Parts: sequence; C-alpha cells; structure tokens
Amino acid sequence: MLYYPKTRIFKSREWLIDPSSNSLFDGMALSPMMTGGLGGVRDSLGVSATEGFAGIAMQYYTLPATQIVVDTITAPVGGGSVALSFTPNSLVTGGSSAVDLVPTNSPAALTLNAAVGAGQYNLTTTNGVTSISFNTAQGGNTYYVTYRRNLTVDQAALINGESQIYSGVTPTAKIGKISVILSGDVYTDFFDPSVNWFASGISNVSTAPNGMITRGTAGAPINAQVIEAPSVGYPFLGLQITG
Repeated sequence: MLYYPKTRIFKSREWLIDPSSNSLFDGMALSPMMTGGLGGVRDSLGVSATEGFAGIAMQYYTLPATQIVVDTITAPVGGGSVALSFTPNSLVTGGSSAVDLVPTNSPAALTLNAAVGAGQYNLTTTNGVTSISFNTAQGGNTYYVTYRRNLTVDQAALINGESQIYSGVTPTAKIGKISVILSGDVYTDFFDPSVNWFASGISNVSTAPNGMITRGTAGAPINAQVIEAPSVGYPFLGLQITG
C-alpha cells in the first residue's frame, strides 16, 4: 500500500505484467522480466543473482491484503506480557514478517528468545491473541513494535473504500499492464518489519520475496535512501528512489 499524501512521483511508466507474477498491490517492489520477447514486471523474488529492480507498483487504491502496524508498548514493571493491538488471528507469520522492537529512547534493543532473559522478549499466541513477553529487567521501558497483520475484506474496505471489492482489478490491470514508479519519494508499507529502519546510516536497501523491501545483499539492490522510518501515526517506510 502506498501513502499518496506523502508520495511524490518524479518518473513513471507502464509495464506489462509478466505471466509469472503473483497478485500485485500498491507499493510492491517489482523485478524486470522477459517472456516471449516482451519485457514486463513481476513481484520481486529477493534473489540478487537472477533479478534486478524495476520500480514500485502503483495500482491506485487496490484492495490491500495486509497492513503494517506500529504500536507503542511499555513493558510491565516486574515483567509480563502485553497484547498487540490488532489481534486475534491477524499477525502475519513466515517470510518477511517478524516483529521488530525499537526503544523509544535510551533502553537497549531486545532480541527474540523464548527464555525471555534480560534484554530479550518472546512472542506467544493464546486463543488467537498474540502477546509480547518481557523480562523484569525491561520493566517500564517503552518500545515501538512493528509488525504486519492480515486484513479481512471489511477491514481493507475501511482503508481504501469499497470500489475495488466489486471491480476486482484496476483498468490498467484489465489490459495486463501496471503503472511503475521509477524514481521519486515513495511511502510504502511493503517493507520487512523485522528490520530496524530507525538505525542510522541505513544502506543496502534491496528487494525481498513477495514484493517486499528489506536490507542486505540477498535481493536485488535498490538505489534508495531512507527518508522516514515507519511510526505509529504513519506506518509507512519513506524512500527516495533514484532511477
């Protein structure tokens, strides 16, 4: 999903949707493909050896399937658990979907461990409700928690309206094409929530599987600089992408 009030498009074009592509949504990272002598794009695979970066998908308010959420959570004094705001049965699992905890001020970052020792946290799900468990050493500390949740049709309709429920696809998709942002300031929620996007000196922005954006060298490199980290009010990653 793209946040259009902040997105500024410097250069774009339409590409054919490659037959190998999965469903495409606003804000996805795209990779160039060639089938039958015709160039096109598909959702990124996150494999640098076999793909490049073609741009960001721009579908204009297609019905989203997932949504990034940023919560502010304070660890209980004496240790204990805090439920995520959007549960039950909503946390996406597998792939680029791990929860990321970022301290709001001076506390040290935490690592995931079922033992929940000092400096650690754990995720548990009971009766469909996902909670974060903290050690007593973290009592009173506050963290930004970033994660991805699945959306029901009704929840998605509240975000972008109901028109796409009935039409199913955009006019360009009906003729097998998609608009692609080649350069500009892009605010997208198709990013890896396990990455600490608050870190200074972020580099190695790259593609990940399923059209996601991450950091590292496994995927195709994206020539981009982070403009803004996702926040509670704006759970989108801001990137300046240069062609």
